[in-house]
Amino acid sequence: MIARRAADTADDTPADDCALDLLCDLDESLWIYDDARRANPNAFRNAIRQSDHADELRRVLYRLHRVLVEWEAEIVAA
Repeated sequence: MIARRAADTADDTPADDCALDLLCDLDESLWIYDDARRANPNAFRNAIRQSDHADELRRVLYRLHRVLVEWEAEIVAA
């Protein structure tokens, strides 16, 4: 598995590193959120401004969706 991963990433460019950094940071953020919300006071149901938070998450997801669409368009164009 490690040898395959090394072979898969041997020709990576700085752009690959940038993409991986973004994906790793997003993944880490979700794990942190999962850990934090396990404490009952941190559960979303206890938030006063649920609608505001949902709107902000929708905005972030829209930005992420635009990134995905751009990446997919670049794959097709390549």
